[in-house]
Amino acid sequence: MKLWVGKEKEGIFKGQLTLFVGSDKLTAVDIISTAIAQEDGIDQIYFGAGGCTDINFKVLREVIKENDKDLCALITLEVDLDKLDKVPKDILLHTDIEWIITMSNKNFNLVKQIEESCAQIKLQSVKTKKKCLYITRMSNFDEVDLTKLKGKKYTGDKVLK
Repeated sequence: MKLWVGKEKEGIFKGQLTLFVGSDKLTAVDIISTAIAQEDGIDQIYFGAGGCTDINFKVLREVIKENDKDLCALITLEVDLDKLDKVPKDILLHTDIEWIITMSNKNFNLVKQIEESCAQIKLQSVKTKKKCLYITRMSNFDEVDLTKLKGKKYTGDKVLK
């Protein structure tokens, strides 16, 4: 499964008709022609779908260029935090890209056992030259219903390639 379409089920673009790109082997022509062929019109093109699959940045650049001319869809990238340093600087600094930075840890499920009103999540990089720290309550997060997640796609998503 490399390319599929469905309603976004996660995050701030929940409900948007999305073309999910789950392979770095697709061409820009594959992605743009598939997006244009969708009768209802694509709202978002989502790279890195299906658990932070690798992104072909050359193809991404081509899609961004063609998207600006033909589609005007949102471009979203999902990247694992551990791979963020591999993203080319021009992509990192591109102002028209929406980002989902994924952090996975086998112990995250233990956080659910703590009352939401008591738990806070802190993201930090304080032992580096450029320091940063973010913190918020768990109750500020949207919990996603995973009962309809089957492998890399949700029930109702349509595999195209």
